[in-house]
Amino acid sequence: PALALCLRATARSTTRVDFRQDEFSYRSDLGWILGPEFRSTFIMAGIFLLMLALSFVGSIVVESRKAEQLENQARSMYLELFPGQPEPERPMAALGRAVTQAQDRADFLGLYGGNLSALDLMTRLSALIPGDLKLKFDEIAIDPKVIRIKVTTDSYESMDRLENELRTEPHFASVDVAGQAKRQRDGSVTFSLNIPLQIPGEDS
Repeated sequence: PALALCLRATARSTTRVDFRQDEFSYRSDLGWILGPEFRSTFIMAGIFLLMLALSFVGSIVVESRKAEQLENQARSMYLELFPGQPEPERPMAALGRAVTQAQDRADFLGLYGGNLSALDLMTRLSALIPGDLKLKFDEIAIDPKVIRIKVTTDSYESMDRLENELRTEPHFASVDVAGQAKRQRDGSVTFSLNIPLQIPGEDS
């Protein structure tokens, strides 16, 4: 035990033979990777990478051509819709701005069924109602393409008469009673009218 402790205490090696030198040194041989067993695998991997690169480049070229065609179409459309205007650098964005501006103007003016405002429609609607026709509009809703009215009148005959009178106006030619008219306890008749707005000259 004392001898073992002495040997462990010394910093010098107990042997001078180094098995990591000369013929005993470690050598890594990677030549087997390039051997015939893996050569076909490397060739197939190279072909796959080449095809992948060609496909990527081809898709970029196709998408670029499509974008160029769309841009040319948008430019032609813009020049047709706005003659005399300078050619925009970004025709798609210019068309989007033009559509937004047109929608904003329509919302501001309240245009329905052509160039009529909500006030114009109500004026024409009132002018078509005969003075001797007893009725009351309980609710009116005007959308860009249809007017919906809940009506109370004194009889079914008055309902038919109102419907026929409204059809004399080209904008109200497609007026129709929605659902079923109902007789109330007091003898009045309630019903709903749908008036699809039509521009004169359009097919119904």
